[in-house]
Amino acid sequence: MPLQDFPQLGHVIRSSAFAFAYWPSHDNKKVLYVDGRTRRMIVQVELSTSESHEQAIQTGVMPERWQEVDLAVYDESRGNALFVVEEARLTGGESDLRGGRYPDGWRVRARRLGTDDLYDPSGELIEFYLSESFVHKLDPQEVEIVGKMQMRFV
Repeated sequence: MPLQDFPQLGHVIRSSAFAFAYWPSHDNKKVLYVDGRTRRMIVQVELSTSESHEQAIQTGVMPERWQEVDLAVYDESRGNALFVVEEARLTGGESDLRGGRYPDGWRVRARRLGTDDLYDPSGELIEFYLSESFVHKLDPQEVEIVGKMQMRFV
């Protein structure tokens, strides 16, 4: 599928695959990575001193230094929701130490629209790739373009 057929800035999109997402790390919860399959992603994290103290203050018990955290954020409603594309571009590639090259992929960042299908600046932000070999990649056929929004400054 040619890049011009992929979602572009302003496109309104949806996909049942959006229900399956995860946080990139336990302390980076700004953008959900969507991959169309993750329901559980258990990782071991080391609590920082401030996180340990915060938990101890809340619970009255000093927590274990290492904890298991589930980074997956499955949400069936996200799979039925509309999102507007805020960014779409080729990015993410890099060179490795042996001189090899990983090509850029088509990355989409999209924000969940409000219940009234209007732009919500605090709506959930998701990210996924539609090309190349990225972990949070979807098949382009899974993403439906249902319309287009225009940005207007007032």
